[in-house]
Amino acid sequence: MKKLLSIILCTALVLSLFSIMPVTVNAAQKFTYGNWEYEVHSRYDSKTYESYDEIWLTNYTGDDEKVTIPNEIDGKPVVFLYNNYIFGNTDPNNKDDRHFKNHKTMTELTIPANMRYIAGWMLMDCTALETINISSENKYFEYKGGVLYAKQANKNYNDTINGIDADPDEYGVVFARFNMGVVNLPTSVTTIHSYAFYNHQTLVNCVMPVGKLKKIEDYAFYGSSLRGMENLFGITSVEIPYGVTEIGYSAFMYCKNIHCVGLPNTLKKIGAQAFLETSLTDVHVPSSVEEIGYQPFGYARSKVNIYASPALKAKIQEENNYQVNTDPAYGGGGGGAAQAIQLNHDPANPLSHIYIASTSIPPTCTTDGLMIYLCECGYQYFSENTILPATGHKWKTKKVYPTCTEQGYTLTYCENCSESSKSDFRKPYSHWKINDPAVEPTATTAGKTAGVHCGDCGLIIEPQKLLPPTGYTEKESGGVKVTAKPEATPTVNEITDEAQLEAIKVEGDNKVDKAYDIKLTEGGETVQPEGDVIVKIPGGDEKAKVFRQEEDGSLTDMKAGYNADDDAMEFVTDHFSVYVVTSHVPTAYDLWVNNEQITEDHLTVQCGEGTATFDPKEYTLTLDNAQITQGAEKDYLGTGILTFLDKELTVVVNGKCSITETGGDGIGSYEFDEDYNMVPHDIKVTGDGSLTITESTALYGYGFYCTGKLTLDGVDITINSAATGIWSKSLAIKNKSHILSQCSSRFSGIVVNNGGFNLEDSMVVAESTEGVGLLLGNDQDSSSLMLSSGSLTLRGQCGITSDSENSRVGVTGGTLTIEAVQRAISESISDKEGAIVLGEGVEVISGGYSEKGVVISDSKGGTESYILGDADGDGEVTINDVTSIQKKIADLEVENFNDKAADIGRDGLDITDATSIQRYLADYKDGNHIGELITE
Repeated sequence: MKKLLSIILCTALVLSLFSIMPVTVNAAQKFTYGNWEYEVHSRYDSKTYESYDEIWLTNYTGDDEKVTIPNEIDGKPVVFLYNNYIFGNTDPNNKDDRHFKNHKTMTELTIPANMRYIAGWMLMDCTALETINISSENKYFEYKGGVLYAKQANKNYNDTINGIDADPDEYGVVFARFNMGVVNLPTSVTTIHSYAFYNHQTLVNCVMPVGKLKKIEDYAFYGSSLRGMENLFGITSVEIPYGVTEIGYSAFMYCKNIHCVGLPNTLKKIGAQAFLETSLTDVHVPSSVEEIGYQPFGYARSKVNIYASPALKAKIQEENNYQVNTDPAYGGGGGGAAQAIQLNHDPANPLSHIYIASTSIPPTCTTDGLMIYLCECGYQYFSENTILPATGHKWKTKKVYPTCTEQGYTLTYCENCSESSKSDFRKPYSHWKINDPAVEPTATTAGKTAGVHCGDCGLIIEPQKLLPPTGYTEKESGGVKVTAKPEATPTVNEITDEAQLEAIKVEGDNKVDKAYDIKLTEGGETVQPEGDVIVKIPGGDEKAKVFRQEEDGSLTDMKAGYNADDDAMEFVTDHFSVYVVTSHVPTAYDLWVNNEQITEDHLTVQCGEGTATFDPKEYTLTLDNAQITQGAEKDYLGTGILTFLDKELTVVVNGKCSITETGGDGIGSYEFDEDYNMVPHDIKVTGDGSLTITESTALYGYGFYCTGKLTLDGVDITINSAATGIWSKSLAIKNKSHILSQCSSRFSGIVVNNGGFNLEDSMVVAESTEGVGLLLGNDQDSSSLMLSSGSLTLRGQCGITSDSENSRVGVTGGTLTIEAVQRAISESISDKEGAIVLGEGVEVISGGYSEKGVVISDSKGGTESYILGDADGDGEVTINDVTSIQKKIADLEVENFNDKAADIGRDGLDITDATSIQRYLADYKDGNHIGELITE
């Protein structure tokens, strides 16, 4: 029967490949070129209206260790590497002859410029392949980290052979080198192609990205040694990330090292035999699944507990009866794979509890909250009916009208959060030109030439030039030119006394540059001019101003203009006094980058080979491949990007950016008021690039130190700090952000001081070598963690702790993973009733709250929380639990026996479980935390 079953499975494998190939491929004539077999295919270009031929390689028969794919054959481009027979073109039973004849010896492969498609099964048994070279002119492939990726790849094989245009956003895994243990896929991966990790015998874990990854194709991990994450008790778990919609045929078949798999609520399809012959013990099938192939689970070495909705359970039962089997080794009894699964109901609804109290985690604009009802027995009830829906944004609109130089738009903003957008842009108005008529001078009054100015904004388009009185002459004194009657003499003295200059008070963005005392004498007496005269003071610019000091000390603006021809400030006056020339002081913004303050005339700072540019209208700082290496002297801690702005600073990350060893913090604010209260400054980081913050040498070097709200929106950030990686009053991480926050000391991976930590649709890892993964609140204020989607991994001596008695942890979706040396969640949280809240379908599936390792997730099936090792159910781990296990093994009735808590090794109840508890009790006397046991 086993032999018959293997033949059937093998036949299914072959037929599945035939099903994706058109018949016309098989009919193509075969040719040879050296050691290559190929076909010639004619294609039609609808843009040029011309036909052309291209080469599709089907086999390689050589035995070279280094193989180079030809770029052309007979002048025709070589574009495909595929084989339409799974066992090659020779003997279908000789696996050594399939695809590449030298698949066991080929160590290096070179891909030419024209190659745009490689079928995954062509490389699946190339176990010796270590290096792949790609032509610099090839735009379809990329090889990095031992993995071959297809970029701008076609959606699937049928699309490829039928000439359907490539998807520019597609970025898929084609082949992973077999001598790698852990593979970290980049965030841009959208597809894991067929056979990418086929039979990969040294694969330990494949870290799949959250968000863009949509599809895991047929046979992607078939027969590999994939284990995923492993807890203290040897239980392995593979996470299929949020965003994946389809798992293909036999994608994880024969992955016998997998005990648990997490399926996201974005999953729509599970292919036939996707998890057949694995070691799964628990599977939670999300209600989002619409299509399930035959025998998706079963034939495992132990019965699989499957948690699903009634409709999905019926479908799984039907599909697992697809094939009748009477072999006892595979379940027996004629039920086929159905004998190897156990279908369970959804989490039970409460029955006769008496609810005496309630508590809640409030919703935000975009994340659900949760209402929890507490029974007098201590039971907490929550379900999909107690979820508090996200409030949704409270949108308002505001019209911003265009000006002469600025476009108008409609601003849509949320009253409850910082989200906003602009639409309905309107072009700037043209200047409203007003003609300024010429004024003819007289004998005693100055005139003007014609000019033009804008009636809306006042911009001088064509300046009017002054014309001196016809009866006056221009005379110079002390470098200043003055028009006066021929018999009058001007005297100009520059004021240099610093005290006198400081006594002159000017307003606005001006500063005193120089001052002149101008007098006019005639016949030995001081006189004032008759009519208007012209004065020209050298220097200045278009932003300079001239003021006349009156007898009471006040200043009168002379409306002076800059005469570029004479390089002088020019104005008209009817009497002389002290005249003050001021220059424009550029606006200085409370923002420092790379130890340079941003000012009106210094908006761009050079940062290594890149730049940081500030937009004062949008309060946006854009980093373009910036390398920041200096901290602001303004801040004694030396922060790379320091903000004291009165509005939220948005940092946009483009390209590869870094902040390295500035002597203090990477990005932040550190300002106090007169009463030594912290001044809040909000920061938002977004952008398509990556940012690395390294502050490993300074004792108090933080990655982020944000005294207000910190928002990380769709950004890729890596932090390596001596102190806390991220410290903020409140924290929001969303929109497929990828955050790694590492602390190398006794501080924390992340600290949220007195606000909420909301995480959605993102992947975050926070770890501390000697401290805590996540610290909530302070000794006066509480904080809360709200995880609705995505994943949060916390590592440290303790996973989560709080300095406040009222901090909470809420998980309504996504995955919270804690790996702690001492405790997963400290007593300050776990001992408070209602402090840890799990939404409908969100369960503790590995360990308990007080163990070292705990995983809380909505994407896995599991059990209710229990104390591991507490076999008799009395709430403690004692020698009585050893006795209970022994009695159970001896088939004696044991009251309150909990087989799940008792099965510590997760390999079936046996005497080893009792021995493990005895060893534990010999070292740990408090009898509560079996999770601190490290088994052999």
